[in-house]
This record gives sequence, C-alpha cells and structure tokens, in this order.
Amino acid sequence: MYGTSNVNLRILIASLKKKSNFWKKVSELLSVPARKRITVNLGKLNDYKDGDIVVIPGKLVAGGQLDKKLTISCWRFSEAVLTKIKNSGSKVVSLHDLAMKDSNGNTLRLVA
Repeated sequence: MYGTSNVNLRILIASLKKKSNFWKKVSELLSVPARKRITVNLGKLNDYKDGDIVVIPGKLVAGGQLDKKLTISCWRFSEAVLTKIKNSGSKVVSLHDLAMKDSNGNTLRLVA
C-alpha cells in the first residue's frame, strides 16, 4: 500500500496526502521502501540559513557537525543526532506536528 509495514508511518503518510502540494510531495517521498528513502548527513544542513525550518522525508544521520540554529523535522534520527542538534541550539519537531502548524508548507525547506 504505502511501501511500509510501520503503522505510524502509514497514518502519517495518509494524513499528509490530504494537505498542500508540499506535504503531498513529502508523503510521496516517505512512501518509498526504506532502502530507497532519503538519508541526510547532519553536516549538510549547514547549507541552510539560521532560522530555517527544514523537512527531511527520511532519516537524519550524525555525519558532520551542525553550526546553524534550525528547526528540523524528519522521520527518523538517532540519539547521537539529537545530542548534536541540541548542542547547536537547534530543535526537532515531528513531521505530524509541523504539518499541523504549517499546513501550506510555504516557509519550509525540503531536503531531498
């Protein structure tokens, strides 16, 4: 159905599909099998400006250091990533919560 047996992910994908084109794109990227899903190194997020809200429709891994203060929303991340994010002054928001807060996605940056 959605390329996953994870019930929480299926529910998230279904709810995102009902929103704007931005969130529909995120739901499509989350719908692929896990081995094809996007994986982003933390250091790559330094390409964005302080204060940006970035959406990663996949996994965030602990490669590199984060020097910017961002709001980050992604499907998966490890404790090591969370520690590095907090040390940089950034914060993490769930995809569901972010979609409820910004249903249009106009101010968000998609990391794909």
